[in-house]
Amino acid sequence: MAEQRVPALLTCEPTDGPVGWLLRQILSGRVVNQLGEGLSSPPDEAVLALLFAADRMDHLNTKVLPSLEAGVHVVSDRYYLSSFAYQTISQGMELGWVRQVNVRCLRPDLTIYLDVSPAECHRRMVAQGRHLELYEDLSKLEQVHRNYLHVIKVLSQEGENIQVVDGELAVAEVAARVAQATSALPEIHKPG
Repeated sequence: MAEQRVPALLTCEPTDGPVGWLLRQILSGRVVNQLGEGLSSPPDEAVLALLFAADRMDHLNTKVLPSLEAGVHVVSDRYYLSSFAYQTISQGMELGWVRQVNVRCLRPDLTIYLDVSPAECHRRMVAQGRHLELYEDLSKLEQVHRNYLHVIKVLSQEGENIQVVDGELAVAEVAARVAQATSALPEIHKPG
């Protein structure tokens, strides 16, 4: 495969913007609701879903859309698929509601889901010496993994271009499969 050089922006969610900063503080456990008598808890799932949607809209308006308008490809580590998987881990959160608060988001040309088992994800995080965040205990990772697979099926049936790549393969093989998935994309287009 010949090497291609195209202008690209690599970005991630939560972002480095003001709402993304707040989300990172919540996910790490540094910002919590004070319940009194020394008790605290993170905000509930609805609040988190709204914050992620707000961060995403800010990100779209300040970085993604201007980059696309300038002819730059945008690669984002996480987007609304992550909200659909993470914010619906509690039984009280409906996928339809989480989708509705993200309805103004631009549909991606391609989503690549690196499928890694929850046990392997957990092992990798522990091996890296990472502080485990709000959703990163093994039972939550298992539920999030099930949610991802369910939502991928739903969105794929609706025509979204989602490619699942086995993230437990050797790094070179994962990279080759990602390159293969992206090679089928049309030339960059300007939204609108």
